[in-house]
Amino acid sequence: MRSFYSLLILAVICIKTVLLADVWSPPELLDTSAIQPAIAVDAQGNAVAVYVHSDGINTCVKAATLAVGQPWSTPLAISQPSPYWCRMPSVAIDSKGNAVAVWICNTPDNAMVVLAARKPAGSNSWTLAEPLADPAPFVCELKLTLDKQGNALAVWTTGQKETANLIASARLKSLESSWEQIKPLARNSSIACLDVAVDLKGNAWMIWNSDAIQIASLASHADQWSEPQKLSAASVLDVKICVDADGNALALWAENEAIKAYARPYGSSDWEETIFSKEALTGRYMQVAFDRTGTAYALYTSNDTANQNVLRFTTLPFKSRTWSTPINVIPTGDAMFWQIFSDIDTAGNAVVVLFTGGWGANGVIQATTKAANSPSWSSPTPFTMSAYISTIACKLSHQNGCTIIYSDGAPYVYTITGSELFQPNKQPVFLSNN
Repeated sequence: MRSFYSLLILAVICIKTVLLADVWSPPELLDTSAIQPAIAVDAQGNAVAVYVHSDGINTCVKAATLAVGQPWSTPLAISQPSPYWCRMPSVAIDSKGNAVAVWICNTPDNAMVVLAARKPAGSNSWTLAEPLADPAPFVCELKLTLDKQGNALAVWTTGQKETANLIASARLKSLESSWEQIKPLARNSSIACLDVAVDLKGNAWMIWNSDAIQIASLASHADQWSEPQKLSAASVLDVKICVDADGNALALWAENEAIKAYARPYGSSDWEETIFSKEALTGRYMQVAFDRTGTAYALYTSNDTANQNVLRFTTLPFKSRTWSTPINVIPTGDAMFWQIFSDIDTAGNAVVVLFTGGWGANGVIQATTKAANSPSWSSPTPFTMSAYISTIACKLSHQNGCTIIYSDGAPYVYTITGSELFQPNKQPVFLSNN
C-alpha cells in the first residue's frame, strides 16, 4: 500500500478557443486519498473526473462533476468499497453531457472484471456498476471511446496468468440500452499494447502489437471485428491510431529507432506509408490527433545530435504523404522527461504537460501550449512540486477553459484552472497558495 501513497497523477483538460484570464489558479482540494484520476469534458465545458479512492483498507472508484461556473461536486463512490483492488478508471462524455466510466476490479477469487457505470446529462447520480464480461484471470489495456451520438465502446485485453492473448470488447449504443459483447479476437501471442479510435458514424478502428502490428475495424452495425490486417512484423512498445471527421485513419508506432506512420483513406482497405522525419527515438512517448480540416498532428520524444532528450511536433495534411519538418516543443537541454501527456483539439490548438528534471522533490511540472495559428509553442511555464508523478493525462473540449487535476504523494487530489492559453503572445502565469 506504500506505493499507493507515492503516486502523483496529473490530468489536463484544455479548450479550443480564446480563454478568459491568463493565470493558473491555486490548487483546490478534491480528495485526500486518491490515485489514477481521469477526466473528460463535454461540448458545453462541463467536466467529469473519476479516480481510485482508498481508505487504507478498501478501494473504490469515485466521481465528481464540474458544471460551468460552479465548484466541483462532492465526490461520490460509483463502485462498492472493496478490499480487492480497483484500477485504470476511464471516463468519456458525449455531446449531450451523458458520461460513461469503466474500470478494472479484482474479485475475491483472484480474477479480474471490467465494470462500467453511466451518468445522465445534468445529473450527479450514476447507475450501479455492471460487469461488461465474465471475470477472467487477467485483464489489462482497458480503453474507452464515446462518439457524439452517445455510442460507447470499451476494449480490453484478457487471458491467463498475465498473458493477454485475447482482445475483448463491449458496445453501448445509447445510455438507455444494454452493453453488448463483441465477439473476441484471439491471438497466438501476448498482446503488448493497444489503441482504439471511433469516427463520427460510430465505426471503430483498433491497432495492437502481438509480435506484429495489426489493425482491425468494427462497423457501427457489426457484431464482430474485421479480419486483422498486418502492417509490420515489428514488435514495439506503443501504438497509436486516430480517425478524422471524414473517416480517414492514421496509425503510428516506433520501429527500429524511427516512427512509422500509415494512412488509410475513407472507403479504402489499403494502408499507405507516409514520409516521417528520420531521427533517433527514445520510444517513450507518441501521440497523434486530427483537427477538423483533416490535418494530423503528432508529438513524440527523440534524441538530438547531442543525444539530448527532446519533445518534437510535426503535422501532416491528410491528402499529403509527407510530414512537416519537426519543431521542438520545449528548448533542448532539459533533463529527462519522466512523464508526458498532451492533447490537440479539432481546431488545432494543443497543450502539453510534462514532468522533467530529477525525480521526487527535484522534479518540475511544466506546461506549454500552441495555438492553431501559431508557428511555435509557448515558453514552458513550470511549477515545482515536492511529490512524485506517476501519470499525466490531458483532454480537450469545445469550450473556453483549462483544468488540471493531479494527486500528490500524500495522496491528495487537487484541481487547478487556467485560461487564455491560446491567445497570441500570451504566456500563462502560475499562482500558488504556498
